Amino acid sequence: MMNERMTLGAGLLAFLAVALWGGNTVSIKIATAGLPPSAIAAVRFVLGGAAVALYALFIRLPLRLQKGEAPAMIKLTLLFIVQILLLNMGTSLTLAAHATVLISSYPFFTAFFAHLLISGDRLSGGKILGMAISFAGVAVIFGEALILGSEASLMGDLVVLGSCILLGLRQVVTKRMTQGINPVRLVFWQSAFSVPAFILISLLFERNFAFRITPAITAAVLYQGLVVAGFCFIAITTLLRRFNASVVTSFSFFTPIFGVLMSGLLLGEVLSIWLLLSLVLIAAGIVVVNRFGVVAPR
Repeated sequence: MMNERMTLGAGLLAFLAVALWGGNTVSIKIATAGLPPSAIAAVRFVLGGAAVALYALFIRLPLRLQKGEAPAMIKLTLLFIVQILLLNMGTSLTLAAHATVLISSYPFFTAFFAHLLISGDRLSGGKILGMAISFAGVAVIFGEALILGSEASLMGDLVVLGSCILLGLRQVVTKRMTQGINPVRLVFWQSAFSVPAFILISLLFERNFAFRITPAITAAVLYQGLVVAGFCFIAITTLLRRFNASVVTSFSFFTPIFGVLMSGLLLGEVLSIWLLLSLVLIAAGIVVVNRFGVVAPR
C-alpha cells in the first residue's frame, strides 16, 4: 500500500466524494415518501453491490471468498443490516439535517469502541477532546428537539443515534475481523449477504406500506445506490490505498456541512441556529478525532 503526498486532483476527488456522501440522508428522506426502510436498503445495495462488482472486474480483483472468511463476513453483515435499517427508519421520522449531523458523529463512537476492543488503540487526550466536542454537538440537537417538543423528531433522532453508535462499532469490528480482506470484496459481500435479508424483512413487515414511485423517489434511490454506495465508496477506497489515511479522512468534516446545506436546498428544512451550532461542534470534533487516527466509513 502506497502512502503518497496528496495531490490537487486527489484532494478534489476526496472533497467531491465526501460532499456527495452528505446527500445520503437527504436521499433517504426523499425515498421514504414512497418506499419503506427495508425496501430502500435492498434496492440501494443491489445497485451499490453491482457498481462495486464492476469496479472489481475493472481492477481485476477476485471477489471469491477465501477459506474461513464467510463466518466473519456474516457476523459483520448482521451488524450492518441493523445499522442501515435504523438509519433509514430514524431518518424517516426526523429532519434530514438532524440525521446527517448525528450519523456524522460516528468517529466519537469509533474511538470509544476502539479503546475497549482493539489492543493498542487507546484513548488519547486529543481523541477525548474530539469526542467531547462531538458529544456537545449531539447534545445540542437533542436539546433543540426537547425545546420544540417534537416527539416524532426526538424519536427519529434517537433511532439515528442508535445507528450512529452501531456504525462506530462496525468500524472497529471490521478492523478486528477482516484484517486480510480487501475492502472492495468486503463491501461486495456485505451487499450480497444483506440484500436477501432486506427483501425478506420488507416482505414480512412492510407489505401494507403504500408504495409510491415518482421521479424524485427513483432519483433518490439511484443516488444512494450508484453515487453513495458505488462512486463514493470506490473513490474513498482508491484514495486510501494510495494516500495517507489521516489526510483522506480529514475531508470527512465536509460531509455534515453538505448534508445540512442539501437539506435546506432540496427539502426546504429550516436551518436553526441550534442545528448550525451542532454542525460546527460535530465537524470540529470530527477533525480532532480524525487527527488522532479514526478509520473512514465503509
